[in-house]
Amino acid sequence: MRTSKPGGWLEICLIYLSFLVLAVFTTMSLQHNSEFHRKAGREESSPVIEGKQQVEESVLDAQAQIEEIINLLAGQNGWVPRETPDQFIASRGPDHDRSGVRERSFSVPPTLTLEELRDYVDQIQASLDRHQLGVAINKLSWLQVGFEPVMQVEIGVPQEAGVVLRMNFFRQENEGEMGAGGRAAAEAGIADSALFSRVNPDLLRTKPQPLYAPRLETFPELRPSTRSKVALIIDDVGFVNQPTLDFFTIPYPLTFAVLPGGEFSVSHADQALDKGYEVILHLPLEPLDTTVDWGPGGITSQMTASEALQQLRRNLEAIPGVRGVNNHMGSKATQDPVLLGLIMSELKARNLFFVDSRTVATSVAWEVAVQYGVSSTVRDVFIDYYGVDEIEGQMEILLKKALTNGTAVGIAHTRPGVAHAIAKCLPRFIQAGVEIVPVSSLVHLDSQAGVGR
Repeated sequence: MRTSKPGGWLEICLIYLSFLVLAVFTTMSLQHNSEFHRKAGREESSPVIEGKQQVEESVLDAQAQIEEIINLLAGQNGWVPRETPDQFIASRGPDHDRSGVRERSFSVPPTLTLEELRDYVDQIQASLDRHQLGVAINKLSWLQVGFEPVMQVEIGVPQEAGVVLRMNFFRQENEGEMGAGGRAAAEAGIADSALFSRVNPDLLRTKPQPLYAPRLETFPELRPSTRSKVALIIDDVGFVNQPTLDFFTIPYPLTFAVLPGGEFSVSHADQALDKGYEVILHLPLEPLDTTVDWGPGGITSQMTASEALQQLRRNLEAIPGVRGVNNHMGSKATQDPVLLGLIMSELKARNLFFVDSRTVATSVAWEVAVQYGVSSTVRDVFIDYYGVDEIEGQMEILLKKALTNGTAVGIAHTRPGVAHAIAKCLPRFIQAGVEIVPVSSLVHLDSQAGVGR
C-alpha cells in the first residue's frame, strides 16, 4: 500500500502560496506603473494645454480691447458700421478667411480725401501705441469692389503673420452707383482686383520732409566693366517741341517720360515709339510746395480715393505705349504710403513698373512699390540739375555709380542744349564698357536683386 512522505502536503501549500504572493505583487506593480505614467502624462500635457488656453484668452482679450478702441474712433470720426458685402468677401484670397479673425467694416463720406484716410491710419496706430496692447498695424491694403477702391487695415502682432482684427473703409454711395474710378477702368478693360501688401509700420509714421538738393559725390577711379548698365530717362516730354526732338537724334535706347495733357504729349510718344524708344508716363504727384505749377493730370492727397484712381487711369490711357511710370515732382506724395498704395495697386493690375524719381530724400515710393509686387528702381543722378554747363560732371558721376553698383539711372529734362551735352558724353560710357539700356531692363534687374539704392 502506497503512503505519502511526511511534510508532502505542506510543501505543496507553500508552493501555491508563493505563486499567489508573486501574482499579487505583479498586479500591484503594473497598477503603480500605469498610475505613474498617467500622472506623468498629465503633468507633461497640462502646461501645453494651459498655455494654449492662455494664448487664446489673450487673443480674445486683445480683440475686445481693440474693438473698444475702434468703436471710440468710429464715434469720434463718424465711421458708420456696415455689413461686409458678399462681393467683397468673394473677391478676396483664401488667406483672408482665417478663423478667429474679427472683421469690422465702416462707411465713410464719399468726399473723404486720401489725406483724411491717412489721418485715420495715424489715429488707429497712435491709439494702439497709447494702450500698449502689443499690437500694431501690420498690413495696409487697397482692394476693389465694384471698381471702387476700399482701404483695408489689418491689426496684429508686429513682425508676425497673424491677424487679430481687420478693418474695411467703404465709400458711401447711392444704390447702384458705379464709383468714379470704375468708368475709366471698365473702358480700359481692367477687371476687379484684390491687391494686398504688407506695409512696414514705420512707413505709416512718416511725415512730409523738406526738399533737398543732390550732393556732388566722389567715387573710385574708373574700372572697365562689361556688366554695368545705365538707363537714361528724359523727363517732361510733351510740352516743348525742339528740345525733345533733339533727343530723337541720339542712337541709344533712351526712355521718354511723357507728361499728360501737353500739346505734344501724344505726338512725341508716337514718335518715340516709332523710333524704337521706350515710353513711360511721367505722373504728376503732389509736391510740398503747392505754389508750384505742376501741370494737368496731377494727383493730390486732397482727392478722394475714387478721384485719384480715376485721374491715374485717365493719365495712363492718354499716353500711347506706356510701359511704366515715374513721378513728376511728388515730394509730398512720395512720402505717403496710403496714396502710393492706391497708385501701386493699379500699376500692379496693369503689369506696369515704377521708377522713383527721388525728388525728396525721405521718399518711400520704392518700398511701397516692392510691397505691392510692382517692379521698381530709383533715380541715381539728376543729370541737368546744375544746368547745361555741369552735365559733363553729372554724367561722370552717373558713370562711376554704374561701375561701382553695376546699374545706375540718370534723369534729364527737355531743356535747350541738354540733348547735345548728353550725346557728347555717351562715347565715354561705351569706352568704359557700360551699356545704355531702357529703364525697364534695370527695373527688373534691380527688383530681382532687391536694390532700392
